Amino acid sequence: MVLLELLTLLGRFHVDDFSSAHVYLRTKTPIKSYDELPAKAVIECAQLTKDNSIEGCKKGEVVVIYTWASNLLKNDTMETGAVSFHNRKLIVSQNVEKDKEILKQERDMHVMRMQKEAQMKKKEERKQKENEQKLKVKEEEEKKQQWNDFEAQGETLMRSNHDNNVEDDFW
Repeated sequence: MVLLELLTLLGRFHVDDFSSAHVYLRTKTPIKSYDELPAKAVIECAQLTKDNSIEGCKKGEVVVIYTWASNLLKNDTMETGAVSFHNRKLIVSQNVEKDKEILKQERDMHVMRMQKEAQMKKKEERKQKENEQKLKVKEEEEKKQQWNDFEAQGETLMRSNHDNNVEDDFW
C-alpha cells in the first residue's frame, strides 16, 4: 500500500473536534505543496484516523484535518496527546466516510506485518538459542581440555617409590 511505502515526515492527520489517533504521513521525497500529496495516501491516512477515533469511528462522516509537521505546536502546558498549530490557515480539512475496503486492506497489511514480525522474532530467538548452545558446547569442550591438560601435567609430576631414580632426602 502507498501509506506503508512512504518515508519522509510530512504531516499529521486528526479527526476534528473528537479524540483520535494522530496519523503521520511520510514521503520518499520532500513535498512542498498539498497538491503534490499522493491522493491514495491521504485517503488511507484519513480512513485510519477516523477508524482509530473512539467517537469518530461511530459516526457516518467526520471531518479529518491535516497539516505540515512543521505547523504543529506542542508545549508543556498542553494535555497528553493535545496539539495545536502555528498557523491555522495551513490546515486542510476533508470530510471522511468510512471505507470498509480500505480499512480491510489496512488490517490485512497490519496482520501480515505482525506475522512477519513474529516470524522474525522466532527466527532471532532460534538463532540466539543456537548461539547459546554453541557457546555452552564450546565452554564444555574447554573445560574438558583444561581437565585433560591438568591430568597430563599431573602424570608427569607424579612418581612412586618403585621408580628406579627416586630422589629422597631421607636416604
